[in-house]
Amino acid sequence: MNDDKLRKAFLYPNGTLRNKLDIQDPDELSSVEFHMVAHHALWILDHGYQVRNMDDFPKIHQFLFGELYSWAGQPRTYYISKGGTTFMPPTAFDMAITNINAQIDELVKQISQLPSNMLNCSTH
Repeated sequence: MNDDKLRKAFLYPNGTLRNKLDIQDPDELSSVEFHMVAHHALWILDHGYQVRNMDDFPKIHQFLFGELYSWAGQPRTYYISKGGTTFMPPTAFDMAITNINAQIDELVKQISQLPSNMLNCSTH
């Protein structure tokens, strides 16, 4: 997909991301997105959701952004940038997924070796 097609598919003419609520004011969209994502992120934290591998990340992305964006949780096959930040190229995803899964496996291994009294600590 070339840059012009990407812009038309994902942006309103004023440059605001197309969204399910048809919000075209960038400040309003930013505020709605912040509150919606914060609400969903708190739900995830309150319910103790645990990431088991990279397959969980698209599910989390869909949960956080799905009410607002139709593309939430979908694999990206194109290059994008926002505000001068270039996001990881899709050609690097396979290697990144392998590396992140290895890191998650290592963390799970380390956690499983902790004494049980450390795993049941309460911060209340």
